Amino acid sequence: MAFSNTMYDNIFSDFLVSTNIDVSLDKLKDEIYEIKNSTENNTRSGRNSFQTPWCEDTDKEELQSLKNNVVQFTNNFIAKKFGNLEVTRCTWWININPPNGFNVIHNHGNIELVGNFYVQTAEDSGLLEIVRNDGSVYNILGRKSSTFRCECKTGRFYMMPGHLWHYVSDNYSKTDRISLSYNLRLDTVK
Repeated sequence: MAFSNTMYDNIFSDFLVSTNIDVSLDKLKDEIYEIKNSTENNTRSGRNSFQTPWCEDTDKEELQSLKNNVVQFTNNFIAKKFGNLEVTRCTWWININPPNGFNVIHNHGNIELVGNFYVQTAEDSGLLEIVRNDGSVYNILGRKSSTFRCECKTGRFYMMPGHLWHYVSDNYSKTDRISLSYNLRLDTVK
């Protein structure tokens, strides 16, 4: 029997992209703790931790600079990868996970892209864990692993599609794990 014109396509794939963003981590920490000390805890996915409400813009210089860099990186990435799209709305919030703090498994629903920037991490401060959420994890072909684990590195921004289930494991270090989370809405370029 002869076989011809066989084709193989990777389908239904997702991604995690990350980059370093050059901002002052010390200034970010100062601004973050200033906000923490004047804001009520609005925990959603965090446990034994602190989260702010969603924000769009701020008078805090370094936090606003980081947001602008996140939007610029995202726009550059999606222009190359997906073409005619751009960020139309970017909301963000602060996460502070002290020792024994963590984030439970969750997704961001219909948000196109989500991201995390890590302001402070330490050895044993937890991993970003992304869980495969399709049926292939239940059969012999897809059983290699159903979770992708990524070390959270200080000064690094991580971005993925918002429908992916993810969490950040327990902080077993002796210092706070500090991050900023982003919801990035996309629309076609006008």
